[in-house]
Amino acid sequence: MAHYDFEPDPPKRTCVTGGKDFVTIFLASVEAQTTIGFGDRAIDEECPESIFLFIMQLILGTGLSGVLTCVVYAKLTRPEKLSRDGVGFSKKAVISMRDGRLCLMIRAWDLNYDHIISSEFTAHFVNTYRSKEGEVIRYYARSLSLQQRQFLLWPVTLVHVIDENSPLYGYTPDLIAYNSYEITVSLKGASASMGTFTQSQTSYLPKEIAWGYRFPAVVKVCRYDVHKQKYVIDHKKLDLLEPVDTPYCSAMELDRTTTPVKSDSTVPGTPRTPGGHFSETVSSFHLERSSSFRKKSNKA
Repeated sequence: MAHYDFEPDPPKRTCVTGGKDFVTIFLASVEAQTTIGFGDRAIDEECPESIFLFIMQLILGTGLSGVLTCVVYAKLTRPEKLSRDGVGFSKKAVISMRDGRLCLMIRAWDLNYDHIISSEFTAHFVNTYRSKEGEVIRYYARSLSLQQRQFLLWPVTLVHVIDENSPLYGYTPDLIAYNSYEITVSLKGASASMGTFTQSQTSYLPKEIAWGYRFPAVVKVCRYDVHKQKYVIDHKKLDLLEPVDTPYCSAMELDRTTTPVKSDSTVPGTPRTPGGHFSETVSSFHLERSSSFRKKSNKA
């Protein structure tokens, strides 16, 4: 238009050779962007404006192609954010007894039809730490040992045994409820169908950790879905808690107040078998009266 190519009496040399109307000029721009050569239509050096527009078209077109390529690549390689309806963690963590030891327990599940393979869990205890030299380190993370690899065909309970190597070893119920810290839990794995890397994470503050509770069973063994060929899971109980008798003291105090039971058996730790039957003894340790138990309320 600046060169008056579309006027009734156009000049002898036009900006685009073979460009009779807008459609032919548009096709020339498409050829310039998508090919390395020209056909019957080509840009002429008669118009500096056409050369400038041609260069700007190449720059913008190349930039747009690069942006779209980066978006597609990032979508394919970025870890997928897992929804709570599929993969998730319980809203609260619990502390109660398991196999005679205080344990921190967290429930995790994968309710997607396409289950995660090679799933691995990690947990960290984050708080403010003061070194022996007096240095204050904020957000100091210490690892919490878990059974890292789990098979998420059904909801599982992640268990951290609170022993002498645990950062929670000296934490009483009051410190658990009112101290300043955070427990982070992360899951990483791969999709069984696509093979893409996926991850999910959550964290628990002191008010989200319940002392003296445990997670009830959610897999209904008596109900089997014939069409899906799997047992039915009660989704309403995934975040439900039930109270359980738990020592109201730290794991350190609990270890100090436990004493071995005296046994007259010839083999230490072997239960007696009066009348040819095993006794009801299930542990070689018992709690003294100084470590009282408190029954929690029925609120979850």
